Amino acid sequence: MAWYRNLSLLHRSAAFLALALATATAHAADRPGEADAKKLVAMVRGTLAGAPTIGAAVVIGAANDRLYLVTANHIVRREGEIATDLKVELRTLPGERLTAEVLPHHDRELDLAVLIVREVNQRGVPVQAFPFDRLGNSGSLNRGAGVFSIGQAGAAPWWTNVDADVVADRSGTYVYFQSPLLRPGQSGGGLFDANWLLVALVLGEERSGIKALLIEEVISFLLRNSYPVELMAAPPRQNTQLNCPTKRESFDAFPPRLFDDGGGGHYGYDRLAFNMTLAWPGAWQKRCLDCRVKSSAARVSANVWDNGKAASWGLYILDMSEERGEMYSIELEQGNRVSVKHYRDGHDPVILWAGTYHHTQEKKTHLTIEAKEGILIASVNDAELGRAAYDSSLIPDVGLGAGFIVAAGTQVPASVWFDDYEFTACFP
Repeated sequence: MAWYRNLSLLHRSAAFLALALATATAHAADRPGEADAKKLVAMVRGTLAGAPTIGAAVVIGAANDRLYLVTANHIVRREGEIATDLKVELRTLPGERLTAEVLPHHDRELDLAVLIVREVNQRGVPVQAFPFDRLGNSGSLNRGAGVFSIGQAGAAPWWTNVDADVVADRSGTYVYFQSPLLRPGQSGGGLFDANWLLVALVLGEERSGIKALLIEEVISFLLRNSYPVELMAAPPRQNTQLNCPTKRESFDAFPPRLFDDGGGGHYGYDRLAFNMTLAWPGAWQKRCLDCRVKSSAARVSANVWDNGKAASWGLYILDMSEERGEMYSIELEQGNRVSVKHYRDGHDPVILWAGTYHHTQEKKTHLTIEAKEGILIASVNDAELGRAAYDSSLIPDVGLGAGFIVAAGTQVPASVWFDDYEFTACFP
């Protein structure tokens, strides 16, 4: 299988690889949760079948002056041979390469192997510094969910993606995710969810995506072989007292009035709702209802319906200025499709999560998007359908906006109506 040869994705130019790695790693501060996640992942190097082998491993526990790690079996075994001159490097002990051994227990089918580092006290390994309480739940890995992998892609230690990769599929004990930039060296590393909790072990490339083994199956293998697993569920977050007032807007109180949008269409109050109509194919408009609001968390919802011609329509949140187009949105499309998107600097939006929703007999669809602590939560008709990650540390300390967004396709005029709008903003 292709993934037994580490991650061998399509060849790209050396310049593009260097640019990608520089963007991801150069002097960038770790995001909340990322620093602890990296402490659980070790870098692995050695010799296998006369050639260098490179990858990563996840620290699972310590006992009797020994440190135990789990990795992808193909990194340390090949055609009956076992890796030699094996070294691991820990985030908690930078610059030190520790001698490791390959233990007998392994599972060729699951592609699992176990490593051991002995005499860790003598070598100065700060065992108490490992954040073992970063164990996540693979139940969160629905199609479209955002994930982060940590390894040493392209020999860059503790490489991880800047924007979340996307889960493509789940099958049995495996999850498959899409990543355009993963390189050899990422096998054996950890796969983390949007909260930087460990949810799987990265194995390598297959046709349907990058393959990872769910963490529950990894732990089951380790416990069956009596290894000291110290990984545990993350503690519940402490509730912070916030003031979260909600503004409600019912547009039936406004007299009918429409305004020219400058492109042949219009917006304004119509049919006891707020209407946006686009007259040109491919046109795009957004209307801010709550602008320049400084908030640590926000939630926006509304009922929406269209005339069957819009390409996409929905709500946006965390608009970083009225002039600049960086923001996040939840949008519906024809065919009962729904997605969470990230708009940035005038470029086409990046889809962070996508799925489908059940269209009821009601004409209106109730949309909600919530942003808090780096997580976007998308709901349709009051049912949570998906989540995506955003880097809350990059949100500037400026007033943020929320409102309505509509895009026209080839059919015009494309009309969308909004009513029962609610906006909640939280303040310390």
